[in-house]
Amino acid sequence: MKTILFRVFGVVVALSIVYVFFLFAYRHPEVIENLKQTTAKTILTIVVMYAGSIFSIVLILSASLRLYGKYLPYSEYILLTAYSSFANFFGPGQSGPGVRAVYLKIKHGLNFKYFLFSTLTYLAWLAFLSGAMLFAARLPWWLTSIFILVAAGACVLLIWFAAGQNKTEFVPEECKPRLIRMVLTTGIGAALQISFITAAYFVELCSVDSSVTLSQAISFTGAANFSLFVSITPGAIGIREILLFLFQDMHGVSVETIATASALDRAVYMVVLALLGLLILFTHASYRFRQPGEAKSPGDP
Repeated sequence: MKTILFRVFGVVVALSIVYVFFLFAYRHPEVIENLKQTTAKTILTIVVMYAGSIFSIVLILSASLRLYGKYLPYSEYILLTAYSSFANFFGPGQSGPGVRAVYLKIKHGLNFKYFLFSTLTYLAWLAFLSGAMLFAARLPWWLTSIFILVAAGACVLLIWFAAGQNKTEFVPEECKPRLIRMVLTTGIGAALQISFITAAYFVELCSVDSSVTLSQAISFTGAANFSLFVSITPGAIGIREILLFLFQDMHGVSVETIATASALDRAVYMVVLALLGLLILFTHASYRFRQPGEAKSPGDP
């Protein structure tokens, strides 16, 4: 009976995702207009970059669970990330991690405090790296690189200190040997995600204004990433644009380019969400999700 319910739930969620996409496109015709005015090559490139950023989240999620001895198949990581991506876009704040936390608690018994620590580790990496990237358009590349490395080092020290102050609450003693690997792997995953997003923004900005440089795109991404921390609208619509306007002196991208590139980004990301919805629907994601207690532990075959 439980298996049937999960299957029905998976199909309902997938159909709802596709419905929401078409409803959003119907109510926001500018989404379709922006896509019509963009070349297929540009759209495909941006979609691939966003696919890479989603894969980075899978890597981060895997590192988080391995710290606590949870080993799930990558197909489950991918499908869980796909489901939570919709929650993160349409829900308030960081709804995606919330969905992952609830699922992992119910299906695999992962303590909420453990997932909170791993999520804060990821957000710390995101904040430190994005903060360092803000200066890319105003400093030489080698100085920006030093800033990013210093930020990464500071992030590692902060996370290590936080874990050390709460060993038993967030990182049990038996998990401590895996802590540094988890922190570094999460950092690599966050850096990959930021790199893919930067590439997507660079393509979008250049499609609007060919004079935009890579250093501007890096600074632009650093500013845009901070919208994730104050996301109170679907996909941080409006919030991200306000932050980009406020940091305009840092990245140097014109208001017109910000507005047009942002509209293009929303349009293409809706395509990405639609593709994820179709992936879930046609692969019947819920069929592949394991039942509680099936997560592998270290030493399991």
